[in-house]
Amino acid sequence: HDPIRVAEEWSMADNLSGGRIGLGVASGWNADDFVFFPERFGRHRQEMYDGLEEVRSLWRGEALRRTTGDGEREIRLHPRPVQAMPPLCTAVVANPESYERAAEHDLGIVTNLMTQDIGQLRENIARYRRARARHGLDPDAGRVAVLLHTYLGEDHDTARADAFEPMARYMRASLSLFSGVTNSLGVATDMKSLSEDDLDVVFRRAYGRYCDQRALIGDVDSVLPVADAVADAGADEIVALVDFGVGADQLRAGLPRLDALRRRHRDRQPSS
Repeated sequence: HDPIRVAEEWSMADNLSGGRIGLGVASGWNADDFVFFPERFGRHRQEMYDGLEEVRSLWRGEALRRTTGDGEREIRLHPRPVQAMPPLCTAVVANPESYERAAEHDLGIVTNLMTQDIGQLRENIARYRRARARHGLDPDAGRVAVLLHTYLGEDHDTARADAFEPMARYMRASLSLFSGVTNSLGVATDMKSLSEDDLDVVFRRAYGRYCDQRALIGDVDSVLPVADAVADAGADEIVALVDFGVGADQLRAGLPRLDALRRRHRDRQPSS
């Protein structure tokens, strides 16, 4: 995305919302997503940070010099945004250097547990906060949100069974994603060489481990330890990722249970 377009569209949204937007940025990873700018693939992470600085510059009211149809012009943002600067975050997963880079650029973190465990998450969050301090930023002001696949049922076993097929389809839609998750859980294999039946066996082996350690799939009591562990690792927020393919009626039925989990988890956290 061109930084000028990003800044202009979100400045408009900032005005319409009365200054309530926040922005998340990511570099992308799928080569097919770079059809507009194929030359950027391979250096897309640096391109993201370069583009973000241009968005910030425009947001502050500064001009960017660009080539138009009849020469070079200075481009400024219109309408002017309401917020001096919106909250900004970036998506990272398990690479420790990505946490440090986000800290250097004063970005919050959105992450998940698909290819890192709780221990690695704890280490990465600590690394992120140390890096913020090194760059003269308040370590605790950088927010870390952790996305967890979530489906809560009346009882643990039924919820696990109901979520199995949707989660299998979700994971197997991308072999690279599927491979990263299973390898991280200790179920290492060459996915490209496996038949459909073999892939099913691999997923069944990984599914229980994933739900036990890295997801909120079960009932309120059975998933509470995962929520507590994520908070204890230093996360500021847990984001319930519910749209991985569970039926709409089942999803809606689980929302009151999600609220019950939220209240139980909140009550167990130490008061500040």
